[in-house]
Amino acid sequence: MPLKGKVLVTGAAGFVGSHLVERLVEKGHEVVCMVFSKDPVNYLPPGMASCSVVGDVRDAAFVERAMQGCSRVFHLAGTLNEPSIPAGEFYSTNVEGTRNVMAAALKFGVEKVVHTSSVATIKENPARVDEEHLFRGVFDGHYSLTKYKSEKVAFEYGARGLNVTVVNPTIIYGPRETHTLGQIFRNYLRPKVRVVGFRDSVLNLIYVKDAVEGFILAMEKGRPGHRYIIGGSEMTLGEFVSLMDEVAGVRKPVVEVPGFVLELGVRVIEPLFSLLRILPPLMRAQVSAMRRGTAVDISKAKRELGLPDRPVRDGLKETLDWYRRTGYIRV
Repeated sequence: MPLKGKVLVTGAAGFVGSHLVERLVEKGHEVVCMVFSKDPVNYLPPGMASCSVVGDVRDAAFVERAMQGCSRVFHLAGTLNEPSIPAGEFYSTNVEGTRNVMAAALKFGVEKVVHTSSVATIKENPARVDEEHLFRGVFDGHYSLTKYKSEKVAFEYGARGLNVTVVNPTIIYGPRETHTLGQIFRNYLRPKVRVVGFRDSVLNLIYVKDAVEGFILAMEKGRPGHRYIIGGSEMTLGEFVSLMDEVAGVRKPVVEVPGFVLELGVRVIEPLFSLLRILPPLMRAQVSAMRRGTAVDISKAKRELGLPDRPVRDGLKETLDWYRRTGYIRV
């Protein structure tokens, strides 16, 4: 189903959302960018200001105003995993915000919605899983729990007649990513000695431009009521660390520590940094994710969507160039 008509993107100014907007514009689509009024970061190019609507996805009336006249919706807005954020904000944004988007889409007869979930709603242990995995409810924080609940909301509206497809990205990396992999890049490359745990955990990585292509393919080809794991190449954490060194051109000593040491350490560090309202260098949810890895079966997305995938080395080079160019990392 080719994209036609005006397209709404929620969370448009963020890491993934801004790349998605740029790609949609490149393809000739008219885009309405929903931008969070209190977001400190806006990655949209200046030329997109004229098609931006500023507000809060938690405001149902605002969502309805923004959606009028749109035939397709990419819902990306959400609260990211950060320990200093109150639990209620995760629920109001990720769950109720999703409800507002789905309700407005149903009300205005939107042709299709692609809802952005997470691999965290599928992956709960080191075993390789696919979209049909029956999640047992093992959550490592408010983020994964509320993403799971928001996915349920999306399918609830799908059962009421809304054409909804869900995408479950794995680890998305690339320029403008400063929350998860960006933090790991900076904390790993800057010190004279690096600390690494869970070296054998399997990571599934997808470059941001490939991920947004997957989102668009889900809009064009994804089946209603289905979800698709949007992922790419796999490697162990140890292999990824070595590749970071190779791409950055650095060689520094690496100290491997048992995983349980990281888990104990982060239980002390995270609450302390939360009190100071500073993003910790490592969070419990990240350590849990490293322990279980992101080994998944992406064959459904490959087969039904034609999901693209570039070598991680190439993507990391582009990512590191952006980090250096913007001064985010100096190595």
